[in-house]
Amino acid sequence: MSEELTEQDIQNIVRAFKDMKVKPNADTTDAFKNWMKEFSTSKMDDVLYMPYIPKLPIFSGDDKGDDVSYDLWRYQVACLIKENYRHEIISQAIRRSVHGEASRIVMRLGVEATVDDVIDRMDCIFGSVDVKEVLLAQFYTACQGADEDVSSWGCRLEEILNKALQRGKIYEQDTDDMLRSKFWKGLRPELRKVSIHKFDRIKEFNQLLIAMREIEEQHRQDSVIKENSSTSSPDKENITSDETTELKAMVQKLTAQLQEKETRSSTLTKNSMSTTTFIPDETIIHRPNDRNTGVEKEIKEIV
Repeated sequence: MSEELTEQDIQNIVRAFKDMKVKPNADTTDAFKNWMKEFSTSKMDDVLYMPYIPKLPIFSGDDKGDDVSYDLWRYQVACLIKENYRHEIISQAIRRSVHGEASRIVMRLGVEATVDDVIDRMDCIFGSVDVKEVLLAQFYTACQGADEDVSSWGCRLEEILNKALQRGKIYEQDTDDMLRSKFWKGLRPELRKVSIHKFDRIKEFNQLLIAMREIEEQHRQDSVIKENSSTSSPDKENITSDETTELKAMVQKLTAQLQEKETRSSTLTKNSMSTTTFIPDETIIHRPNDRNTGVEKEIKEIV
């Protein structure tokens, strides 16, 4: 590869310096070399390094649109602090994330406000004011809703207890057992009744939650099967009813035909008896018959 710079290479270098807004010392070759050494060791990082600004969820404080709750927004800020981001980077991320009234609160603190200043002010306005006793009362009186699945029920319970934990005087090592016990006791009766063996055997909240999700899914499938069975039963009854109606109609038709035959038979019998005359001397007189003139003459002679 040739070490000579082409015209295009020179143009690219010049364009790069312009983009960085840097003018090198190019009075002489040695001056340019010395400038490059100094620039690469002291200023290059500041020119080329563009700090990454992490993105926080939008928070405005008015509970409208797609804004997150304050406790979730505050948690995200705490994570950035825990990850050792520089405070000026976190401050910039906060300014980008706040909208509406929240942005005006940050603005009134001034450009010199630290992250701690912002959080303290936001806590005063948007932070929870529920006392520990009230939160614990909510925790112990909570129950699974009629349309609430076990996952949502568990998360709701965790959220209440976490708020109480932040208010103090609740030991974090006790939270798992508190969640496990209250989670099972607050289940809907039909789920609690079939899961007592799971509660007795499983001693961790997360594992109990998984087990209850499995039971809930099985319970849901059984309900669907039962519902489908009950839905199909009326169809069977309708079919049986239709068949019974058809059979009854056929029986009635056959009965009518038999009655008609019996009526005809009775009528023929009566007609036959009315056209026959009995003679005391047991001599039978027949009606004239053109085909039997000899018999007719004999009868006349007898008479």
